[in-house]
Amino acid sequence: MNWSSIKKPADLKLDGVTFECEYRDKVLSAVTATDKSGNAIRFVQENYNFHAMIPAAPEKKTVHVVKGTVREIGTEIREEFDELYAANGRRSEIEQADVCKDVTVTTEEVVIPF
Repeated sequence: MNWSSIKKPADLKLDGVTFECEYRDKVLSAVTATDKSGNAIRFVQENYNFHAMIPAAPEKKTVHVVKGTVREIGTEIREEFDELYAANGRRSEIEQADVCKDVTVTTEEVVIPF
């Protein structure tokens, strides 16, 4: 899970809290507090600094998707590409092979957990 620094006091939401302690060389280095709803806050000691962190929003990635339907068997295809030119190239390959009907390139934003 990714963490980000607390921006305002309203970010702290603790109700029915459980704590998880982490130790480094037998010294307490972090405490994670989680409530019954799954909200969490993590307190970390690093290099003489103290940080209070909350779960970061999942990172998002924009991909270009080639979609189509194979003519004879009706199976759907879906391939993702980071670059539009690669998606367009793959679409052209499929169209030239004439194995699919209704081949399109779309752009979708996909959430990728890290």
